[in-house]
Amino acid sequence: MKPGDKVAGWIVKSCGVCEACIAGHTNVCRRFKCYGTQIDGTLREFITAPLQMLYKLPDDADLRLCALVEPLAVAVYAVRETPVLLGDNVFVIGGGPIGICTALAARRAGARHVVVSEIEEEKVARIRSLGFDVINPLTCDARATAMEMTDGKGFECVMEATATESGFSLMPKIASFRAKGMSIGVSHSPVPLIPREIMKNEMYIKTTRVHQQSVFGMTVELFTKADEAFLSSMSSLITHDYDFEHINDAFLFCVNDKSYCKVMVKVMKD
Repeated sequence: MKPGDKVAGWIVKSCGVCEACIAGHTNVCRRFKCYGTQIDGTLREFITAPLQMLYKLPDDADLRLCALVEPLAVAVYAVRETPVLLGDNVFVIGGGPIGICTALAARRAGARHVVVSEIEEEKVARIRSLGFDVINPLTCDARATAMEMTDGKGFECVMEATATESGFSLMPKIASFRAKGMSIGVSHSPVPLIPREIMKNEMYIKTTRVHQQSVFGMTVELFTKADEAFLSSMSSLITHDYDFEHINDAFLFCVNDKSYCKVMVKVMKD
């Protein structure tokens, strides 16, 4: 790499010496820190980062679009860890940015049928425009509809991306026997998981934390080699743009309007 190159940066700073890091799982480092949360480094025109955290982008890369590498990496990691296998039926709970990225990653991994649950009508329309079937639990019996879609078998993979009580309670109800569950959403409050409902089908539920660096690098490569259809799907996630001078407006918009998907703030000067 040289000065002036376009790059994407991994967001995790790990210690490199704890048992997790030594085993190659730096995303669960005992001294885990993340740029933008525990470390200053977002919403700034210039930052510094170790070279080993940077991945070179093509000279003609669309930086606005490549800002979506990180959320897509969260989804790619979740799909790999579940794992979603060729021919699986996949149910994604939640149609926000991570939920949609998860649906796109599952489809790209070879899922036979990907269904997303979402309650906000604006988001429902967006998800359908990407070619996914949608279940709105507020307007139908989600379990009955899910079973009808799978001829009564349930879904082999259930991926929770809302971190809500209703999302977690739905997981075992729509799962097939020995289904694979993935918890992606981060909840700071207790959520309902009834052991009997999980055990009766020998369902297992896993979790992920951010993503491994190798998966981030893989996602950068996916972006640089993706076809136009996939890039167009990712681009549709960006629903609103703000210049840095109007960043307060951007945050207020996110608080007060739930119709958005991904709000982009431009901090770099032309």
